[in-house]
Amino acid sequence: VALQIARFAAPAATLSALYATARAVLYGRITLVRARYARRHTIVCGTGPALVFLAKRLVAEGRQVVMIEPEVPADISASGLPPQVLRIGGDPRDPAVLQAAGLRHAREVMALTADSAFNGEVAVAVRALAVGIAPGLECYAEVADPALCAEVAARAVGAGPSTNVQVVFFSRHDRAARRLLDRYPVVPVDQAAPGQHVAVVVVGDG
Repeated sequence: VALQIARFAAPAATLSALYATARAVLYGRITLVRARYARRHTIVCGTGPALVFLAKRLVAEGRQVVMIEPEVPADISASGLPPQVLRIGGDPRDPAVLQAAGLRHAREVMALTADSAFNGEVAVAVRALAVGIAPGLECYAEVADPALCAEVAARAVGAGPSTNVQVVFFSRHDRAARRLLDRYPVVPVDQAAPGQHVAVVVVGDG
């Protein structure tokens, strides 16, 4: 019985694998064509829950998103990304990959991986391709350490602006803290109105 089952199951498994491979290849080719002809879109570099959340927010705002990942999985529906996101496999530091993602007509590039040096290299690669890029392109590169972020941002300003690419180094945690204080300002005790006193607990170190 097992032999008879295997006789029919083996061809079915082979066909299933061929279908999955053909589907992935076809999806990749269609994605490359759509990315190449995209206009004023956002290129996001990296993987992880934070980038999935960002992609969802951008799509909800009506923007077109192209995500560059180290490797696009065969099951393109299991990532939690909206189907509108175009996913391209490759290294975003590679000029050919950036061009395949439609850098020439992109609105902005966001390098938000956990590796600050990697993000900086993406920004360098984008800036190197400034010739032929539509003016007004912005490249956001995350630097995890706030002090280092301030230093590289100052160096970027001192190096002089590019005619077509503006590179912005930022710290996600620093911006989140500033946004939090903008939304919930802390008022000194001697300036607080009756009932305006707020207890603030700071958890962490450094």
